[in-house]
Amino acid sequence: MGVPFSQVVIGVENLADAISFFDSIMGLDTLWQGRLDGEAFTTHWNLPAGAAADAAVIGLDEEPIGRILLLDFGGDRETVRAAAARSVYGLYNLNFHVDDCFKAVERLREVGIDFWAEPVKPDIDESQGGTVECFFDGPGGVAINLVELTGGGPETTIGQMRVALESAPQSRTNFTPVATSTHAPKEADPALAFYRDVLGMAVVIDQEMGNPATNAMLGRPENALNRIIFLNPGHLYGKIVLSQPVNYEVEDAIPRAAPPNIGYLAQSFVVDDLDNACVQVKNLGGDIISDAMVCDLPGMGSKRTALVTCPGSGALIELIAA
Repeated sequence: MGVPFSQVVIGVENLADAISFFDSIMGLDTLWQGRLDGEAFTTHWNLPAGAAADAAVIGLDEEPIGRILLLDFGGDRETVRAAAARSVYGLYNLNFHVDDCFKAVERLREVGIDFWAEPVKPDIDESQGGTVECFFDGPGGVAINLVELTGGGPETTIGQMRVALESAPQSRTNFTPVATSTHAPKEADPALAFYRDVLGMAVVIDQEMGNPATNAMLGRPENALNRIIFLNPGHLYGKIVLSQPVNYEVEDAIPRAAPPNIGYLAQSFVVDDLDNACVQVKNLGGDIISDAMVCDLPGMGSKRTALVTCPGSGALIELIAA
């Protein structure tokens, strides 16, 4: 068993609006809400003294994996990903499973959601199962991807996931917690080593892929290829897809992806040996932004935690002692 992400960290422009979106539209629960401040908070997130944020944890009450930590720092902030830059380097999107992607799109359009394009089917071997996917901009300008799993026999990864989802808890409006998140590193191999060797995730797919319909939806060249690495921690949620551009360049959003800005800021993982994990990150070329220290973490209580960067990427990773 590997380590799935327990939550993703999203900076938002207005906390009340973001909570309303996840509650009313996605049907997820607000599990914790409060204000974060103090020396431990600012030190951990490398913020100026006195910085504070209104915050909320979003998810399903019975599921500790795939949650969302929303942070609203107020004041003037940068946006991590411009709406026009649909493909960027860095932490990229949140994937939620749905039973029927076309029906989900129809329902969400009725409440004003503007999708990037019609649902598309990526270039995946149908004998192994496939997906139907569509994107829209969520709170903080974070790309939200709705994913329907199709086909695949009981011996395939997609087939097994599809069967497991049939009995898994869903939100009030039939969405899962965050099932998968895409991370676009500048160098795939060091990032792969982090998720595989430090966090124990299993490599399910590692191949170059390109689909003209997907490329058009994501603002890529028609012949764009990405090295896609699907990493499974052995859990239905909290999985990672690494997507490294092969024959084209994208904007680097990583320098802006840090508190107090608006967008996808970090991923959080609960590890058995925090000190060893930090050593491994450094050995792979990542940096320690804040050393291990005790913090009050929203929805988790007092925990020992460190903030590091993902090797090969520079994206922020919060490591939390179990």
